[in-house]
Amino acid sequence: MKPIQNISINDLEALQIVDWGYTTESIPTTLPQYETWLINGHQGPLTYMGDHRKSLREDIKNFFPEFKSALVFLFDYTSSAKKNQFDKDYKFAAYTKGFDGIDYHYWIKEKLDSLAQKLHLENYKLSIDAQPVLERDLAYRSGLGWFGKNSMLINQKHGSFFLISAILLDKDLELETKTLDTDHCGSCTKCIDACP
Repeated sequence: MKPIQNISINDLEALQIVDWGYTTESIPTTLPQYETWLINGHQGPLTYMGDHRKSLREDIKNFFPEFKSALVFLFDYTSSAKKNQFDKDYKFAAYTKGFDGIDYHYWIKEKLDSLAQKLHLENYKLSIDAQPVLERDLAYRSGLGWFGKNSMLINQKHGSFFLISAILLDKDLELETKTLDTDHCGSCTKCIDACP
């Protein structure tokens, strides 16, 4: 991981950020797959994935018209996932306990707002999985991983125990963009074999 302008690697790691990327692309590369997924009814009870916000997800500019670029972050919850994997009495997502016992939406918002201040950003929007943004695709466009057979974004160094969030900007920070990651799964089917 590299620093971001005046924000050091230590500062990023203190926020549980394991990697970050940058993109200027506003349109998801997986838009056709998303539309097919909706047509086939795979959203199930997640009706918000196909309601009026569907058209907003087709281009970040539909949600944030001033969009020029995005800083995308992976927030680690590995230790929480490992700690809670043996708790058979309760069924809950591991990341719900991974951020000091605080709802991760609020925890991450506070961290991203702090980063935005350190970067002297004025006009920006946050994307923390409640906004109409296809975040896995945004992270993919930022060079942060590839899509595994389980449809999760997988980072070569950190796996998939992370939450994806972003600061959407109204300007180009002229940062280096990473190349898109290639599929490293090959013929491996461990995620499929382990899934109930």
